[in-house]
Amino acid sequence: MRRQSARLGTCRQLTSYFLRRLRRCCVNQSLDAALLRKSQEFKTVTEKAVEEQGRVLAQKTAQKAKSFEKFGELKEKYRSSRERVKEIKQEKAALEEEKADLEEAKRVASLRHVKDVTRLKQSRSFEVTHERVRVQTAMIPKSNHRFNNIRNRR
Repeated sequence: MRRQSARLGTCRQLTSYFLRRLRRCCVNQSLDAALLRKSQEFKTVTEKAVEEQGRVLAQKTAQKAKSFEKFGELKEKYRSSRERVKEIKQEKAALEEEKADLEEAKRVASLRHVKDVTRLKQSRSFEVTHERVRVQTAMIPKSNHRFNNIRNRR
């Protein structure tokens, strides 16, 4: 009996073992189905992410090309404006030199004018003085003649 009970014990154990395996198998099958379903979902999400990444990459590449194009235009404008600034600075320096030359010429002309005016004033005062002397010398004989006439009358 013992043997029989041992067999029964082993049979019971075997059945419980097989039931557990069967449950695991079922669980494994449902897990496998869930894993399959999740892996398919992940695959679709991954494909969408790859497509999105490709789209974003293409968009960024286009934006980068556009930025480089705009940068090139701005760089050319910057170069031309820098050259223009250099030209204007050179022109300004030339005009300042010309202004300094003109101021020097104006100063020289002003000094010459002052000298001429002074000379003319001195010349005029000399003329006036000379004229006074001439008039006075002409007046001396006339006044002597008059004084003689007055003396003779008395």
